[in-house]
Amino acid sequence: MADKVTSYDLSALQSALTNKDEGVIQQLHGKHLLQLESSLQQRYPQLDMVPTDRVAEKLLPNSALNYRPLVTPADGNCFFNAVSIALVGSTTLAETLRLLTHFTAIEIGRANNNYFLHPIIETAMSLPCVHQRENHMSMLISDDEVEHTRHGNGDMEVLRQLAIKTSTDGYWAGFIHFLAVSNVTGYNIKSFYPQTDCLCEPMKLLLNSSVPP
Repeated sequence: MADKVTSYDLSALQSALTNKDEGVIQQLHGKHLLQLESSLQQRYPQLDMVPTDRVAEKLLPNSALNYRPLVTPADGNCFFNAVSIALVGSTTLAETLRLLTHFTAIEIGRANNNYFLHPIIETAMSLPCVHQRENHMSMLISDDEVEHTRHGNGDMEVLRQLAIKTSTDGYWAGFIHFLAVSNVTGYNIKSFYPQTDCLCEPMKLLLNSSVPP
């Protein structure tokens, strides 16, 4: 759950994205980037004080049995909560990370589409799936945003629409958010997903991957 200040900033960001107000977007980005950098300069969090998630522990895939899953609030911000806990030992940075993610996702789109050619995505695109994605962009986004790609709106507009939704407290996070948070924090993001037959092979690969900055 966002505090009052960050909730206000998320609403302001959503409005600025909708109205394409670059001045407000840059101001909010700068403010929260400083907050993140300041927090990361503090001493390393005492993660041994964070309780183990016993349910998640039973769902760990074989490749992650040497990891200890930590209790993370299930408030719709699970990914951002988890990264915040890993960074500072609490969820205090969760909404700052959410706010910064939108900006980095858009920057990813501006960087000559290099992130769309990420080796993991390239490999995922080559795997068989009954729900085969149509292009590299569609591997990164939710079904709602895929409709924008089908309508020929262009990658940047698709990312802008995703950024607007990402600035909503509790909104879904996916692989593009892994890329963005890794970029903005400078840390490797390692993702594990429970063993299941419900996911197609490309999504299994993306959700069980390691993403460098």
